[in-house]
Amino acid sequence: MNESLSKRQLESLLYASNVMNSSLDINMIIESLLQVCVSQVEAIDGGVLFLFDEERQRLIAKKTTVLDKTIIDKVALKPGESMTGQCFIRKEIVLYQGRDSVTSLTNTLSPENKNYLLLSVPTMPYSTICAPLLVKGQCLGVITLDAFKPVEISDEDLKLVKAISQQAALTLENARLYQKQEQAMTDVKRVNYALQRSSTIHRELTELVLNGKSLEEITSYIDHKLSIVCAVLNEEGDYSVPPSSPDFHSILKMHYDDSRQQIKLQETEYYLASFRLGSRQESIGWLTCAKNEPFDAIDSNTLEHASSILAMELIKRRAIEDAQLQMRGEFAEQLFSGVLKEDLPLLAKRLYLPVEGNFVVAIARFDAPVEKVVIYPKVIQQAARHLQGYTHFTSLESRELKVLIHLTSEQDARDIRTIWRSWLGELKILTDRSVAVGIGKVHAHLRRVYHSTQEAYQTLRYIEKRELQDICISFEELGIHRLLLQAPKNELEGYIEETLGPLLRYDRDKNGELVTTLRVYFQSNQQMKVTSEVLHIHANTLIYRLKRVEEITGRTLTKVEDLLALHTALEFFEDAIR
Repeated sequence: MNESLSKRQLESLLYASNVMNSSLDINMIIESLLQVCVSQVEAIDGGVLFLFDEERQRLIAKKTTVLDKTIIDKVALKPGESMTGQCFIRKEIVLYQGRDSVTSLTNTLSPENKNYLLLSVPTMPYSTICAPLLVKGQCLGVITLDAFKPVEISDEDLKLVKAISQQAALTLENARLYQKQEQAMTDVKRVNYALQRSSTIHRELTELVLNGKSLEEITSYIDHKLSIVCAVLNEEGDYSVPPSSPDFHSILKMHYDDSRQQIKLQETEYYLASFRLGSRQESIGWLTCAKNEPFDAIDSNTLEHASSILAMELIKRRAIEDAQLQMRGEFAEQLFSGVLKEDLPLLAKRLYLPVEGNFVVAIARFDAPVEKVVIYPKVIQQAARHLQGYTHFTSLESRELKVLIHLTSEQDARDIRTIWRSWLGELKILTDRSVAVGIGKVHAHLRRVYHSTQEAYQTLRYIEKRELQDICISFEELGIHRLLLQAPKNELEGYIEETLGPLLRYDRDKNGELVTTLRVYFQSNQQMKVTSEVLHIHANTLIYRLKRVEEITGRTLTKVEDLLALHTALEFFEDAIR
């Protein structure tokens, strides 16, 4: 075949070159190429342009002018498959003249591709030209041109198609190189922008710290700058700074120590990332973030830097809190002991504690010492949660946790008992100790905190005498036992002797059971039948014993004042012998 082109072919090639080179967009070049081939080669009715996909190792149909596009798009040919695949391997233009020749090679298609072909074409072509798109010996793809009418395809047509395909290959390669360069430039710009943005965020985060901004303000800045939702959690998984959106509250807490995670929230995919605050050996918490697209390297670098900033702020906050706790604890101990070393209003003002108002003290006593360094911070967290809404101070020493609570005019002291009873079980689990809680009376004015403290201690004495465990009792619930706890010992002993002395000596000398009978009688609410059943004695025996009690004590069990005297003396006696 003579490779020289006629004047008409040169004009067609020049036209094709102008059309294809009018754009560097690959899709437009492909579309122009097929249109030029069909319009400049009279025998051709339509065609398909295939490009080789390196990743899939397949020839993929990119454009068609006559076939059903929705079907032909699904065709993916292996090298060597059908006419197009053969041309790709041979790397030379091939003419398949005659329907038999076309059909023969079409039969080499895979069953799936052959089915697609039959569905996409109304009839098999009479002739087909396959021209490779070659650049420096590499085949980029194949142009497949079909003639559906029984016409002869001339050598002149083949030369024109070959020339157009060569020009098209160069144009496509240039477009690919341009596209890669554009993508590289875009990537460089994106990376530069991201680096500048990251540098700006690093600088601004440092400025926030230098300006004394809080953890909450720093976290809010990160939210806004990176378009994410983030939260700071301590090593126990509790929020130091909760997420700005309540929707993420439970999710971030659930996945706070997962480095990478993907979740769905309200039909939207979110990507989670967690960054440790502090070292692996001394972790102090986590920065946990959610984003509606994957975190890239720039995001991770920025958030790692933010984690360092937040870790320093968290350490600083804890140091301040520890100092405040120590100051508050020392002040509380002064109040508990009643010995104030400094001016009360001044100290209270420093610690944001009102002087006026109602105050109550609760003391929790453990059955064994607790480790203050480990337990105290967690006790503080529990106190903050259970006593939310109350101004309170705590002090933990060995076996005792003292809590001073300020009550506003709208707050009821009875609620404090309810709170402590609900807290008791949690406190027992935390410390792994049995615990008893005594609550003093409410006193008006900060100076009278000492009195509430003493009442809480007296309540604990009552609890311990009765060997009660894991219980919470207020001083007001002690009833008559408050007198026993507050009265001098010699007076109590004198009262017991005056009222019960003769009866006690009678039982001792006669080996009697009159004191026991009297105690059960009072415990049974003075019901004769119940008392005799508990004591397992006949009713007449009970009547006799009670008559002897009256004779020996000189008291009458039908008189209210005598009943009260005997009952009180018996309670005092029971407490004294415990």
